[in-house]
Amino acid sequence: MFEAYILLQDLHLALKKANRFNYSEECYAVLNFIHTLADKYRNLQCNKVSGISLGDLSDRGYNTRKEYSGVTQMIKWLIKAFDDFYLNFGNHEITYCKDNPVYHFIRDIQNKAIRTAHSKIVCESKINEILTPERLEFEDFEILFQGWNTYLTPNLKKQSFLLLHQTMLTQASLSAVRAELQYEEHNYNQDFTGIQKVYAGHSHTVIERWHINDTEIINLGSLLRTNVNEVSDLNLRRHIPVILVEDGYLSKIIYEPLDLHKRALIIDEDSLKRGQEANREYAFQHKVKERALAPSLELGNPIDNLTSRIKSQGDDNLMTLFEELRRKV
Repeated sequence: MFEAYILLQDLHLALKKANRFNYSEECYAVLNFIHTLADKYRNLQCNKVSGISLGDLSDRGYNTRKEYSGVTQMIKWLIKAFDDFYLNFGNHEITYCKDNPVYHFIRDIQNKAIRTAHSKIVCESKINEILTPERLEFEDFEILFQGWNTYLTPNLKKQSFLLLHQTMLTQASLSAVRAELQYEEHNYNQDFTGIQKVYAGHSHTVIERWHINDTEIINLGSLLRTNVNEVSDLNLRRHIPVILVEDGYLSKIIYEPLDLHKRALIIDEDSLKRGQEANREYAFQHKVKERALAPSLELGNPIDNLTSRIKSQGDDNLMTLFEELRRKV
């Protein structure tokens, strides 16, 4: 009996994003590709086709009923592609757990490490269409689900493939990501002894394979690019891992290609330019206001400087009081 387990990188499903022509269409283009991929393996006589999210299936909190309902329908359509669907918790499932449609599909969290580390998550769903285990065990290997800021120990008697939602990059890529995101990003520190492969989510723009001792680290990039700064025409190709299992034993791993849209097809450059100009104007006005309110550091006559500062406040009473004080001195 053949089974296929399709690993899905960060999706960040949402109805809309700033400066996009139609982010919802971007989402459905990827979701429809996933359906086509699942059907391909059914047609190859796989008795069971399962999907596994590496984390960040959802985006941020959804503030309106329309947003919540729209993303709920996206997730429902994704789940429908598979016989079983599993989730490795990303930072967005945990940070934005309130009003998150992912939890509409989870009755309880089986992953003990997630329950312990993130007790604020409450599941009240009556359906259980997204499964949340700590591991899937087979005859000669296992798949470990290590969500955001948790830790799992591998079974050293079997091959272990770790699904990790943390920053794990080469030093060159880490420096590039820091420059791109404009804030300090650090690698997750963990001993991977006994783990053969780490499939790392969370880093949207990095696609690379490298080693820490005997462990292969595989950065897959995201399937959807949420931030406009992530969208370029470089590295458009993604590879979706498909783990094939025959009678409980690892058969092989196939990497299925997916080409993302070019920037010109999805980014509204005119809208982006207007937004950037508005941000610059806001920053300029904010700086002008700060300078007007800040103590003067100008050289020269301190009395004249103070007089100018008080005049700039536009308070006639304060100015009168100051002039009276000057006459008395």
